Amino acid sequence: MSTTKTKLGRGPRPAARPAETKRPRGVEIFTDREKEQPIIKARMACTPSKQKTEFLTQFYGIGGIGKSTLSEFALKEKTEKMTVTLLNFDHNQATWNPTSSGRQLLREFIKVASESGLPMPLSGFLLSLQEACELEPAKYKKPEDAFYFLVEVVDKGAELAKNIPAVGIGIKAVKMAKEWWKKRNLLTELESEELWPLDSSDKDYFSKLEDNISNAVLIDLVRHLEQDKGRHLRIIIDGFEGIQSREKPYETHYDAQRRLQEMLATLSETESVCDRIRVLLFGRHQLEWSRLYDSDDFKWAERWNLHLLEGLPELHSKELILKQANWFEAQGEKPVADLLRHKTEAILNAAGKEHRGEECYIPFWIDLAVDLVADAARKGVDPDLGKGSDKLFSRFMKEIGDLKQTLQVLALAERFDETLFDWLCEKRVINHTVGSFRGALGLSRYCFYEEINEDDYEFHGLFLDAVQKSWLENEDLRHHGASVVKKLLDYYGGPLVAKAEKDWTEEDAEQWRRGMEIIVTQGPELGLLKREQWEEWLEAKPWSAEHFRCFKSSIDFARRTLEKVLNPELPATLRYVYKLESLLRVSGEYVEMEALFRRV
Repeated sequence: MSTTKTKLGRGPRPAARPAETKRPRGVEIFTDREKEQPIIKARMACTPSKQKTEFLTQFYGIGGIGKSTLSEFALKEKTEKMTVTLLNFDHNQATWNPTSSGRQLLREFIKVASESGLPMPLSGFLLSLQEACELEPAKYKKPEDAFYFLVEVVDKGAELAKNIPAVGIGIKAVKMAKEWWKKRNLLTELESEELWPLDSSDKDYFSKLEDNISNAVLIDLVRHLEQDKGRHLRIIIDGFEGIQSREKPYETHYDAQRRLQEMLATLSETESVCDRIRVLLFGRHQLEWSRLYDSDDFKWAERWNLHLLEGLPELHSKELILKQANWFEAQGEKPVADLLRHKTEAILNAAGKEHRGEECYIPFWIDLAVDLVADAARKGVDPDLGKGSDKLFSRFMKEIGDLKQTLQVLALAERFDETLFDWLCEKRVINHTVGSFRGALGLSRYCFYEEINEDDYEFHGLFLDAVQKSWLENEDLRHHGASVVKKLLDYYGGPLVAKAEKDWTEEDAEQWRRGMEIIVTQGPELGLLKREQWEEWLEAKPWSAEHFRCFKSSIDFARRTLEKVLNPELPATLRYVYKLESLLRVSGEYVEMEALFRRV
């Protein structure tokens, strides 16, 4: 008898679907990257670099031109190079951002490194120490109490870690370095690297401990590379625009991008290993660290190599459309193929965008125009594509009929699967029948779906932005959108209300995170929800403040959006500052808490 996994606590996963022929998407088959692919191959190669400018390489450009595809190309290059250790950060799925604490980035870094097989004993231990002290201040009144208990955890077994909440990543990092611990004395190592002891009476204790965690990450990485002379390290970060802030950070706050900048700068200047480390960044905006962190000795920018990615030129755009037409013809849809060839110029007019004074074409919008032409060919009508992506999107949403309302609902959820779809059908939020997930949505038919993992989907970023904005067209849509958000929160939050937080599983935490992201995105960020609506939900279970204790990434998410919309002249502002202060306090963000009060 076969077994099925449970997905987010909502019942058995649907049966595996049969293999199907999928139309290639534009960003997967476009040909205008002949210059970039050799650069990536060279960076991923195992030969030590002789050029300083090869340490950090960034590819940047407007959305929808295939940056993530290039990052996937880099990942594939690693498969046959077993002497390369790859640290891959996909910001589209990660939880750190410009306003995240430095510790959140360090935590993510330690997690990814450990899962990639890099021993992270010192940094993993100090991370566990910090989180144990901050989450259980009554139990560990002095850092030394938690310190010696964690030594016992390392020595006697990870099962003792059950008594310390939220230290799983650090302990896991330490336990993965089991052979390392057999040969070394923990206290001696920490003292020799000046990572311990710290003065617990110092008011900047936690800030200094975070500095030491950062230093420990560097020590762990450098030691590993120095001991294994044939080992190379590659760090890939996609979605870099979500990490790089374009504003100077507060001087009192070590935010994620500053911490990352300092770590990479130090690695670039470590002569014993820098020729075996490469960093690849993919994002929309050019690297601006030399402006954000200006100083006379900011020389490591000499180690950067920046590449602007343009949209597709006309020739390659036409080649892409021809490939799409040939694919449809191979599938037995000759009328579609013929109409695509006939409408090539109309497709280019719809997908064109001026960039740096020249017309370029975005692969995603070409794909959407192809979808619209294909639907028209099947109906035997002449497609009206319009000029520019805005009109193309508007015409597409009009042509898909009842599916438009379904896509709008799913856009509010941002990520969706068959279980959520069936629940929405049962509640009559969308007009489909239970069990019609793939057929009703046309998952294999349209280009704007992206499968995140097995049976878990989201929209292409450009499409998601456009669909979410469509809720703001008039007050009736806003009102209806708010009612849909309420139902989605019932879906994600309903099973959590009856559970004590200490009993939450990882699936429960993911339920909570998705619900909180909906509140913040559709409330303070996009403005679909009125202030009193999202304020009320943030006061109610399971979204209320006491549930922030165990999920620090969401503190950062709520903090930056709450602060952004608060008016210093409104009476409610002070109340929310104190609310935010309480969240910072329970999470141990003491430095930022002090900075917040100074601003008030």
